[in-house]
This record gives sequence, structure tokens and C-alpha cells, in this order.
Amino acid sequence: MKQSHEKRKNTYKLLRHLKPENFLRNRQIQQVEIRRQSREEMVFARRNFTMTHTDSDSDEEEVHDENFFSFDKMVENVLSDSVDKQLRSLTEFRKLLSTKNPPIQRVISLGVVPRFVELLSSEHEFIQCETCWTLTYILSSADEQHVQIVTDAGAIPLLVMLLSKNDACIIEHAVCALIDIAGENNYFRYLVLNAGAVSSLLNVLGKVQDGFLFRTLVWALATFCSGEMVSELDWYLIAPALPMLSSFLDSKDEIILERVCWTLGSLAEGSVQQIQRIMELGVCPNLVRLMDHPSREVKIAAIRCVTNMITGDDFQTQVVINCKALQVLRSLLLSDNDAYIRREACLQLSNITAGTVEQIEAVFNAGIFPTLIDLMMIADFNTRKEACWAVSYAIIQGCGCSELILEIVQLGCVEPMVEMLNFKDNNLIHLVLSAIEIILHLSMTRASENKMALHIEEIGAFAKIYNLQFHDNNEIHEIATYIIERYFESDEEDNGQLDLLYR
Repeated sequence: MKQSHEKRKNTYKLLRHLKPENFLRNRQIQQVEIRRQSREEMVFARRNFTMTHTDSDSDEEEVHDENFFSFDKMVENVLSDSVDKQLRSLTEFRKLLSTKNPPIQRVISLGVVPRFVELLSSEHEFIQCETCWTLTYILSSADEQHVQIVTDAGAIPLLVMLLSKNDACIIEHAVCALIDIAGENNYFRYLVLNAGAVSSLLNVLGKVQDGFLFRTLVWALATFCSGEMVSELDWYLIAPALPMLSSFLDSKDEIILERVCWTLGSLAEGSVQQIQRIMELGVCPNLVRLMDHPSREVKIAAIRCVTNMITGDDFQTQVVINCKALQVLRSLLLSDNDAYIRREACLQLSNITAGTVEQIEAVFNAGIFPTLIDLMMIADFNTRKEACWAVSYAIIQGCGCSELILEIVQLGCVEPMVEMLNFKDNNLIHLVLSAIEIILHLSMTRASENKMALHIEEIGAFAKIYNLQFHDNNEIHEIATYIIERYFESDEEDNGQLDLLYR
């Protein structure tokens, strides 16, 4: 009895035991936390990047604690009209702020930040450079209030203006300051973009080919393009940067590759339209290739970016599959001993198996399901869960193709899936029960005797499902009760004996 894919899915929806849209929604909620962690890692990396660069330029000068400095004299000098005194004061402030525990708030309380910003427009480039450097230390404190004070003083347009200078030192420090402002949150990033930072940065990038300045400029471009795109204006402001940004996926620099992948991945979070905009840059082949890059950091960033892309529609998922992503994922599952990367690969596969029957068949034909089933049995806890999501989705979303489901079942997926019922994860338990219900249904419709029901009893799964009838979660209770009543026939006396046995 062969039914269409949609008809079969609707049949289960009527039974209220299979709700693919709920599974996908719950899955997306779980991935929000993963993405939040990724963004936090990016913010930390950005701050470490700018501070490492700033510290590397210190020329090993002697640094003292704040008791060494005369604040009144420093304030007097920075406010004077004497260029020599300004430079002396700025250098002292910069050294003070480069100490292990910089007294940033104390410096701000002196009221000198507006003067620092004013000196960005000095006619002396060495004053501009020292001022940028000093402001960078204030901005890299990871304190939004400090960023607000600097921006309120009018720093952003002046920093953008300095990008047109011919002095590499000024450009580097101005860029680092803009990185810290734009990376603080979407509001400050918008201020930087609205000041014309992208076009100025692209002009500089057209003149620089390599070296640390080039890396800093690329990092800045990535930072300006990262973040939530809340309006068409946001896309309009970053659109000129995207072709150049995507071209850096051909770079040999691992830091640049990692940063660009994370940026494209953040832009691919959200709507189908957002994902399509990124795909239209032609980045998919390079991103899939980078999923198997020798660098672990690049590999993880590329995998996450591609995973975000396939959370769109089925067409976008197919674009990724057409770039030979399944071959790369199979290779990662088989050869990579890194548990985190295996987990990420399983996460991406679970997004693919949540697609169409044809896409599930592509995963099957790539020989990936045996490895997923093995991982469900022997991998670490998190990887086992992700592998189970991938296999269970394949059964649920593939319910319109009974032959495909039965072939997956014949690979031995039922027993490791049943083991996942022991974990305290309601979404996972409900998912597994739904997949088991489909398997039982198919087995019952294909033979007079439900061999799968017998098999479930033989492997001790019946007791687990039986006890789940009394679960606190109502959806788990309902589907467990349905499975017991539908596929494990027994009279009232037997049910009473079962209560004694399993409770």
C-alpha cells in the first residue's frame, strides 16, 4: 500500500504522534544556544586579535603601574597647545592603559576622552597615531559604557577619516579602534557602517596585498559585516563588502579563512532570503571544501557556516549537497578523531535528513547511515545525540518512502535509538518514540505478524516504552501510550501484570 510522502505525513499528523514542524521548531530553538556560544567565541577572538596586535607594537617599552604617573600633569599636558606636551601625555596615557589591570575608568573620569577624540584631527600624524593607539586600549575593555563614551565624543567619523591616510601605523590603530566599536553590538556596528567605514576600508584593501595590516583590514571588514541584519538598510550598507569578503575564501591565511567563514555563517542565520543572498555570492563550493581544511578552527567555522545555510529551504539544502558536501561529511565522520567536529558533522547531517525524501536517499546512497548508527552506540554523549537526531529525522521525514525506511532499519538503527530513551532530553525522547512508531506501523502493514514489535520486546525496549506512559511530559505520555495500545496487544489482566512488572 503505497502513499505519497505528504499524505503519509498528514496521516501521522492526524494521529498527533508525528509533528515534523514541531521537531524542526524545537531543533531550531536548540541551535540558538549553539549559535549564541559561537558569537561569544567570535567576540572573544576579536578582542584577543586587537589586543595581541596592540601589545605587539609596544616595542617592549617599560610599563609602570598607575602610582608611577602624575595624572594632574598628564591632563594638563594633553590639554595644552604644545605638540611635545601632547605627545608626552598621550604616550604616558597609552603606557598606563597597557598595564595588566588598566585603570580605564579612572582615566575616563579625568574627562580626557573628548580631548583624545579631538586630537584625532591633529595636523601631526604622530599625534593621530598615538591617540588612536590610546583609544584602542579604552575600547578593548569589553565595556559597552566605555565604547559609548568614546562614540559620544564623536570618534567614529574621525576614525573613518583616518583610513584615508598614507601612514600604515595610523590606519592599523584606527582600524583596530573601529573593530572594537563595531564588534560591541549591532547599534555601534550600525554607527560605524553609517559613517562610510565599508567604502573607506575597501579602498585601503585595494592597496594592501598581505602582511599584518592586510589581516587587520580583513578582520575589520568581517566585523563590520557580522551581526544581525534587522533591515534592508543593514544589507544595503554591507552589500559592497560581500563580494570582496567572499573572495577571501581563497586565502592561504588560516586566520582570515576562519574569520570569513564565521562572518558568512552569521549572515546566513535567519530567513531563507538572507541565506539566498549569501549563496548567490557563489561561496558554497569553497565553504564545502574548507569543511575538510587541515586547520581545526577553519574546519569548524566552515562546517557551522554550511550548517546555517541548510537551515533554509529544500532548494538551498540541495545546492549544498550538489557541492559534494555528503562526501566531505562522510570523510569527517570516518577519519576525524575530533569529537567536536564529528558532532558538528552529525548536526549538519540532521539538517539534511530533515529535508526531502530525495535528500535522505542521497545520504543513504553516500553510505553515511552505517557510520551514524555506529556513532549512536560508541561515541561521546553529545555526538550520540546528534547522530540520533539525524537518523530519527530520516525515518520521520522519509515516512512517504517505506522501502527507504526499512533499508535504514535493516542497518540496525532500532537498538541504539531505543538506548537514547534513557537520556533526560524530552525533545529527543519524543523524536525517538515518533520514529519507532513509524517503524512499527510499517512493519505491521507489511506482514500479518509485527516482527518489529517482537524485536522491540526481545531487546528490552518494551519496558522503556511502557514506563514512558507515565512520563511528566504530556506529548511523551501520549505517544508512548499510543504505541503500547496500538502495537502491543494485551488484555486488561495482562496490563495489570505489566504494571507490577515494569513499575
